[in-house]
Amino acid sequence: MFGEEKAFNVQTSKDLHLNEVVGQVCAMTVGYGMLFAGTITFVQSGSIYVWKATDTESDPFTYFTSMEGCHSGEVT
Repeated sequence: MFGEEKAFNVQTSKDLHLNEVVGQVCAMTVGYGMLFAGTITFVQSGSIYVWKATDTESDPFTYFTSMEGCHSGEVT
């Protein structure tokens, strides 16, 4: 469904729904207990969304923050 971001954990066969993002995710990575995602609007707005891992099974990721300021499609 458009406008709803989901992730599927292949190890546990569970769907995860991510709040606070609207749009298609172009890039996603996990590190340091956080999930980072750039949406299709990332190139235009320069935003990367961040969720922090939790210990709860019902809500394994909670919205943490967004990083802004990049004005091109490249992030280093």
